[in-house]
Amino acid sequence: MAKLFVNSCALVFLLLLSTSVKSGVSQEPGRCMKSFDCPGCDKAACRQQCRSNCTAPTYKHGFGSCKTDPSTQQQGAELMGKHGINVPRGVAVSSVDEIKKVIQDVFPKENELVVKSQILAGGRGLGTFKSGLKGGVHIVKADQVEDIASKMLGQILVTKQTGPQGKVVSKVYLCEKLSLVNEMYFAITLDRKTAGPIIIACRKGGTSIEDLAEKFPDMIVKVPIDVFKGITDEDAAKVVDGLAPKVADRKESIEQVKKLYKLFCDCDCTLLEVSLIPQMLMLKY
Repeated sequence: MAKLFVNSCALVFLLLLSTSVKSGVSQEPGRCMKSFDCPGCDKAACRQQCRSNCTAPTYKHGFGSCKTDPSTQQQGAELMGKHGINVPRGVAVSSVDEIKKVIQDVFPKENELVVKSQILAGGRGLGTFKSGLKGGVHIVKADQVEDIASKMLGQILVTKQTGPQGKVVSKVYLCEKLSLVNEMYFAITLDRKTAGPIIIACRKGGTSIEDLAEKFPDMIVKVPIDVFKGITDEDAAKVVDGLAPKVADRKESIEQVKKLYKLFCDCDCTLLEVSLIPQMLMLKY
């Protein structure tokens, strides 16, 4: 059957008075935001208290909240999977030694896998390693995964969002390769104009959504969500109809949009972005 799958994602967690971009947020991880309630508090002690007492995706306690880092694709996929959102199977590895076991245990029947460098920056697929390797995302035969991963791990990847200094790749994400029917873009963020969440979607692929929005603004679907009512079936249907999926079931797609919104709220996100929503024909699911 055909399904909508979430492939490439980024989550940026709530931070009071922060500004966020696709590749990260402005302040240091774990910085205490208690100052509204207790001016002059011991930031270090508060930070330690948060980390000791909280298990939620964002650190919270009775006096205020602290923030975590924005997620990598692996972390985003794990959170989405827990919320019932369709994501391809994937595992993050930090050493070449782990790869054989992962392939044997998780992908024993896969002929090809996708190897994705994990850094907090966009544009990885079009990036270049300082070693000379082109691209931070590769589709390779299963027996070639070790070779390509070894050329990524520990190397510096430069993308349009990292600046010339680039970022060190300490993990790669191995995931199954699925057959794409077409690609779409989806995001939920906070809108100052409506003072609430807004869903932004486009029926064309989102790897260069800024360019698409500039050239074809009519393709961009914007659906503001009433923060008090939450997302309705009608809101989700507007998004799905704007995406115009070709083969995915409309009713199931509406449910997927609602689950993405629930994740946005449950994890206190300021931005949930799926830069690539592929429709994939998955006969084995």
